[in-house]
Amino acid sequence: MQGKIFTLITAMVVFLVVAFTPIVSLMLEHYGITDIFIHKTAIGLIILATGLVFGKTLFNKEDKKKEGKLRYKPIMIAAGIILIGICWYTDLPQMIAEYTGTIELFEETTSLPVGVRLWTSLITLIGVLLIKFGIYRQKEVYVMNPQQKEEGRNKLYENINKMNEEY
Repeated sequence: MQGKIFTLITAMVVFLVVAFTPIVSLMLEHYGITDIFIHKTAIGLIILATGLVFGKTLFNKEDKKKEGKLRYKPIMIAAGIILIGICWYTDLPQMIAEYTGTIELFEETTSLPVGVRLWTSLITLIGVLLIKFGIYRQKEVYVMNPQQKEEGRNKLYENINKMNEEY
């Protein structure tokens, strides 16, 4: 249990650090990378990893042997991938940040403002959760001799009807 709590706290701290501090942008600018799409992709990949770790830790209640067949909901997975792609390679986070006013949250000298980092992180996290909910395991339940139960019920019903007719 302590390992799960530590993992959850670590994932949340990484998410908050990447979303609210310019550490990724500063590291990339230090190496001469100023393209905003590369910055958003780097932030998105970090959030993708932390989101998967967070979701796996949060939604898997017990460490147990995986049972059942692996099933997919392709619409959920496709929606998550498309949402992540739109977030990373379009100006959607920039537009949302301008609309909500989070772009002017702090004055920074980085190429990627806080609002854009925040919305890139949140939209990526939503995409990760869609992907996580699109993959699940379905347990198989086997019923032994289902026809015998039906026959037994039918015979019992017929016996009761015969008894009612006699009285």
